[in-house]
Amino acid sequence: IIHWSPDRAELFQMRRSVWPLRLILPLLLPWAPPREGPPRLYGERRLGSITGVLPPLDTRRGIMEKVEPQWNTLCMERATVGFISFDLDNLKGVNDTYGHQAGDFAIRLIAEAIRGSLPKNGIGARMGGDEFLVFIPRTSEMDTKRFVRSFERTLQDLNRREDRSFEVSASCGAYVTSLEDGMTFEDCLHHSDKMMYQVKEKHREARRLQCR
Repeated sequence: IIHWSPDRAELFQMRRSVWPLRLILPLLLPWAPPREGPPRLYGERRLGSITGVLPPLDTRRGIMEKVEPQWNTLCMERATVGFISFDLDNLKGVNDTYGHQAGDFAIRLIAEAIRGSLPKNGIGARMGGDEFLVFIPRTSEMDTKRFVRSFERTLQDLNRREDRSFEVSASCGAYVTSLEDGMTFEDCLHHSDKMMYQVKEKHREARRLQCR
C-alpha cells in the first residue's frame, strides 16, 4: 500500500483547478423549488397570508373580548344593539374561475368595505373564512340600515376602482334588538347569521336564473 501526501505546491494547484467547478456546478444541476412543508400546513399559511393584507379587523376571539366586558351593562340598560353578519357571495365560483388569489382579493375587498363604513362605536371582525360580523352597541334600526347602505355603496366604489373581470358582492343579514337579562351574544349572532343565509339563498337563486 502506497500512501501519497501532496506537498503544499500540489495542494495549491489542485485548489485552483477545482475552484471554477464550484462556480459552474450549481448552474449545471437541475433547479428545484424549495420544499414546502406538510400539505396540511398549506391552509394555515394561506390563511396567514390573507390576514396579513386585511385591514385591521378583529378576530372572533377579539370581538368577544371587546364585547364581553360591556354585555351585562348593555343588558341591564336594555340597550338596542345591532348584529350584522356578512358572507362573501360565490367564493367557490371565483376561486374555480379566476384562482385562489382572486378569492383572497375578494375577501380583502369585503373587509375594506366594512372598515370604510364602520361607525365609530362599531366593532368589525372576521369570524373565519369569508364570514364577517359587525356589532354596533346603543344603535337603532335606522342607524343599522344606514350602515348597511353605506357598506353597499363603499363596496360598489371599490369594485369600480379595482375594475376586475368579476364583481365582489356579499350577503348581509342585520338583526337589531333590545337586550334583556339572559340574552347572550351567541343568541343574537345566531339570528343575524340566519337572516344572512336567507339573503344568501336569494342571491344564489338569482345567479341560477342568470345562468339559464
